[in-house]
Amino acid sequence: YEKTPTSTAEVEFKAGKIEAVNFKYDNINVAATPYYKADFEGESEHRVSGSNSFTTNTYTVSGVEWNLKYADAVTTGTPLNGTANITARIARNTDNIPYIISENLVSASVKVSKISFLSKLGNNVSIAAYYSIDKGTTWNPLTITKDTKVNATYGQSAQVGNVTADDFRLKFEWSRTGTAKVDSQIDDICIFAE
Repeated sequence: YEKTPTSTAEVEFKAGKIEAVNFKYDNINVAATPYYKADFEGESEHRVSGSNSFTTNTYTVSGVEWNLKYADAVTTGTPLNGTANITARIARNTDNIPYIISENLVSASVKVSKISFLSKLGNNVSIAAYYSIDKGTTWNPLTITKDTKVNATYGQSAQVGNVTADDFRLKFEWSRTGTAKVDSQIDDICIFAE
């Protein structure tokens, strides 16, 4: 954010001296622009036949491939909130963990500082986030926090720490407790860079 201050009085700046200048910060309504955004608007719910089956679907969003692996123990039910978001159907009686994983999300050596996303979770479901800078060989965990600036109800974000990478990937995993089938969703995954 840059702002040119105006002054009604003459102020002389001298080497080795400090002058106080009134400066009003008025950037409240300016939103950061993401380096990359994965908007899965319009992608459909995932349903497969049979019990305890596992499937991977591939989506190309803003020029990048995302793979969603989901588990489905039943063949009925609908997403929690329509068909606007990527939906993970979390199966009962299985240890397989549904996830969504990206290909390379950066086109040059950029400093990735933060990620944000929307997440709607079913009962007793949690989501974990990871990033990789070595083509998915190693995954580093991210600490997810509630972010009302992203969205009052479903907004989440994580600080990455200005990681410089030629190959930057994200992975989100859903896990749960209990035995009932649950749907959970994720959308609007954003990467912010310095």
